[in-house]
Amino acid sequence: MDIWWGATTENEQQSFTCYLISRLLQYCHSSESIAGI
Repeated sequence: MDIWWGATTENEQQSFTCYLISRLLQYCHSSESIAGI
């Protein structure tokens, strides 16, 4: 984990985090739509 973080810049970390969050939000939203919630 430390090696991975050390190999990236702070900008890349933020972009990757935003990407993960957006993917999770899309997944949760689509799951709710499928479930009819």
